[in-house]
Amino acid sequence: MANKKKLFELMALKRNVELINHARSASTLNKEIQRNSIIQEKLESISSKKFEDKIITGMQLRSENWYDSKIQSQITEIKNRQKFLSEESLAMRRKVALAHNRMKKSQEKASQYKKEQSMEKEKKFEASIPPRSNTKSS
Repeated sequence: MANKKKLFELMALKRNVELINHARSASTLNKEIQRNSIIQEKLESISSKKFEDKIITGMQLRSENWYDSKIQSQITEIKNRQKFLSEESLAMRRKVALAHNRMKKSQEKASQYKKEQSMEKEKKFEASIPPRSNTKSS
């Protein structure tokens, strides 16, 4: 019985470490998502700005289109990355929830076995005490 209690306590600790690792990964993903959204906003603001000169030469028009196409490709890349990171974040949150549930179950099992062990000890103690006789000696 003591071995099972210890086993479930160790499993709970293992699940706790697993939970912490998943939580760290989820935190890193969230930071990356925030960073990507900031970059995306900056790129979109750059893309929305158009240089308005009175006279536009062919070379200026060509370079403006080239830069615009590069910015649009980066925006597309960032959007795809954002989508991927969002999916990964959702999967990581599920892993965190599962690890938390497993840890909780292991802790509950450990406490259950601990209660059973203490009840067993109490029964052994009560069995070892000789019964009291109710006769009075005068």
